[in-house]
Amino acid sequence: MPLPKYETMFVPVLRVLSDGERHEVTEIRQRMKVKFKITARELLLKYPKATSTRFVNLVAWVLAGLNQAKTVTLIKKGIYRVTDRGKTILKRHPASLTLKELIRE
Repeated sequence: MPLPKYETMFVPVLRVLSDGERHEVTEIRQRMKVKFKITARELLLKYPKATSTRFVNLVAWVLAGLNQAKTVTLIKKGIYRVTDRGKTILKRHPASLTLKELIRE
């Protein structure tokens, strides 16, 4: 099974953060690994000349996108919390969320 698509991870990541508590990126990665049934082999995949794995990179890009859309906030390096806007968007889009919908909301 290939790694999930970028947009596919928006809602699951928001769900992890939806309790309003602070969450470390390592916890978010672990929960996405379980949710999407990421295999050990997939966890080792890298882009040529990259230092981090594709999966680590994917989660980082998802969090950066959600942060830029003001649905999550970076409390300090590696620690995130959902915003009120993020909670509202999650209620409106409980199953899936596209980049267009995220930006438009």
